[in-house]
Amino acid sequence: MEELIAALARIALIGVYFYMFYFFRSNYIKSKQSGFVNKFFIGYGVFFLALFGFQIGLSIYSVLDIIEPSLVNWIRESFPGSEIPGNTEKILFLENLILPLYILGLAGILILIGAQIYPVEETIGWKRTPGTKILFIISGGLLLIFIPAITWSYYSFIMVTSSILGFAYGLILNLAVNIKIAVASTGDLRKRSISIIFASFLFYLGFLYTLEIQEISLEAITGLKIPMDWDTVLGCVLQTLAALLYRQGLKISD
Repeated sequence: MEELIAALARIALIGVYFYMFYFFRSNYIKSKQSGFVNKFFIGYGVFFLALFGFQIGLSIYSVLDIIEPSLVNWIRESFPGSEIPGNTEKILFLENLILPLYILGLAGILILIGAQIYPVEETIGWKRTPGTKILFIISGGLLLIFIPAITWSYYSFIMVTSSILGFAYGLILNLAVNIKIAVASTGDLRKRSISIIFASFLFYLGFLYTLEIQEISLEAITGLKIPMDWDTVLGCVLQTLAALLYRQGLKISD
């Protein structure tokens, strides 16, 4: 039953993200017609379009896991070669992250946060958006870890470490700019910035929960025997709440 509920939660999130993409696309068109191209609508349109595609993949994964688990078990297991002595030593303390699911998750999350900080970097005067480009490059580089000759090498350690640092950079930049706006502004603009701050926190927490990471699972936190499927459900709920807050913070004023 828990597996079915989790799969339905993932499928429902597809609709949420398609709506959010359509919402930002429509707002972008309106802003363009008014003579002012709002880069935040472009960034968040790409953000939710990427999420829409990513969620379709996760939903297919959930359905296959119910129908025939053997088809998707590989995505939760270590890459081939993890049992060979000396291989994991090159990954140092990041061994637990060298799983197909986590590598795909890291690659996806870098694309998402890159789309988010694109308008932020332009707003603060970084017209070449260096952070966005670097995050996209690291995201693509992570996929090379799927090549057997590269998987258990120092390259994997460097790329996973870079992805964690890149994620931290994007999150801090996004939050810092919105916190600065919230502190320096009043009224509606302050409320919008606060909405985006809370939305970012809820989204990334929810995204991590849908990856079913044992170290932050409900079972690990509470000490109770809670199936990981409920982590997925919680993650989907948090992402839905985040979407509503993003809409509130970035809608066009009447």
